[in-house]
Amino acid sequence: MNPDRNRFIRWLIGACLRPAVSDPKAAYGVLLALFGAVAVANHFTGLIISLTICYLVPIVLATGWFGWKSGIGVIVLSIVARIVDDLIVYRPNHVPIRTWWGLLASTIMFLFIVGLLDALLEFQRELEAKVDARTNELRESVLERGRLEREILDAGARERSAIGRELHDELGQHLTATALAAQTLVQQLGERPEASKAQAIVRWIEEGTDKARKLARGLLLEEIEPQRLAKELRELALSAGRGGIRARFGSRGPAVAVEGSDCAHLFRIAQEAVGNALRHADPECIDITLVSEEHELCLVIQDDGRGFAASQREGEGRGLHIMRHRAKLIGASLDWVTAPGEGTKIICRLPQAPTL
Repeated sequence: MNPDRNRFIRWLIGACLRPAVSDPKAAYGVLLALFGAVAVANHFTGLIISLTICYLVPIVLATGWFGWKSGIGVIVLSIVARIVDDLIVYRPNHVPIRTWWGLLASTIMFLFIVGLLDALLEFQRELEAKVDARTNELRESVLERGRLEREILDAGARERSAIGRELHDELGQHLTATALAAQTLVQQLGERPEASKAQAIVRWIEEGTDKARKLARGLLLEEIEPQRLAKELRELALSAGRGGIRARFGSRGPAVAVEGSDCAHLFRIAQEAVGNALRHADPECIDITLVSEEHELCLVIQDDGRGFAASQREGEGRGLHIMRHRAKLIGASLDWVTAPGEGTKIICRLPQAPTL
């Protein structure tokens, strides 16, 4: 069947069966007009053609709009109009018996249709109520799931912060004290051959201290001030570049105008994308770009690594799932373009208020 015809039929059925609560007076006017038109037409066709079946139109509309009582009321009016019309045509003493049998059959049919239609409408109302209840349950479930996911992320952020503080305060201080003790040992050894080995130990401890502080700094980034987001992304590029690849950062546009927690999520997305590229893509170059526009903040991470196939893309690995989840939490969109041997480009777009 033609789709346009299907839509028209669905609209017509909905219009006929929709309760007339918006304008009852207009609905009653339509019913009276239809009833009158059928009664007049049935009278003028006389004995040649009976239009009694056409009374079904106002009967169905009355039942759909106002309920079964209104439908029965229109049935009564229809029977009365049919009797009056037959008496006028035949005269009271000359109405054939078949006319009365036809009237009885029409009444039974009308009552059956009203009862069936009312039952169907009641079933439809119950079905709609169940659908609405189920929809509300699903909506509440989605909201609850979102709340739980955010709580889980917040709990993870608090746990990372606690670990970061432990690294910074406890391990960092311990390594610093160890480095000072080793430096004292170097001074005590003076010109002895063991002094060079002790100095190497000092250097290794200092490198460990630096790594511990950087790790603690990364774990402590629960929020990033908007003006510091570009600096943190530049530091991320520099850190990635220490592995022997070319890592670059670029930014353009006006000042970033999003919340600190949103900036932290953007940084984590970039961190996850860079980590995925270093672990799996074997790239030679990684570019991080931050573009601030009037109504949108766009973060792009692109590498020239091996990329991944469409089947892998449909599966969405854990890293992509985490990035998509973070983007969803802050109301951002996450897209990626990739192909085997052609690298991967990840694009995160976050709406932002225009800067004044």
